Amino acid sequence: MGEDGATAAWLILQHAIGHPELQRKCLPILQEAVERGEAEPAHAAYLEDRIRFFERRPQRYGTHFDWDENEQMSPYLLEDPERVDDYRQAVGLSSLAERIEEARNNTGEEPKPSDLKKREDEMREWAKSVGWL
Repeated sequence: MGEDGATAAWLILQHAIGHPELQRKCLPILQEAVERGEAEPAHAAYLEDRIRFFERRPQRYGTHFDWDENEQMSPYLLEDPERVDDYRQAVGLSSLAERIEEARNNTGEEPKPSDLKKREDEMREWAKSVGWL
């Protein structure tokens, strides 16, 4: 498939959020490809965190961000905040502090939600409707 093909396949998979079973089914396949050196470790990390995010479980690598109660982009819940940078380094990602700074500097025109509780409720309802929860 080659590097370009592997990246294209991962991008399609990563953005298939309306198809949770596809993402869940493909994560172990992607992880095996990483072990064989046929896929980027960071791609598996992003997909694993994406699945955890939509299942509303703590993420391992801190790749998914959302607005927090202080109206800042922050990593969604973390499984192990003390080890997150170790996990990130192991898959070739920058430190979480660097990623937080980048995310907060690049929010641009993205509107902050006026009601975080309502937004969370709407996300849960959508997640239930497509099979994440």
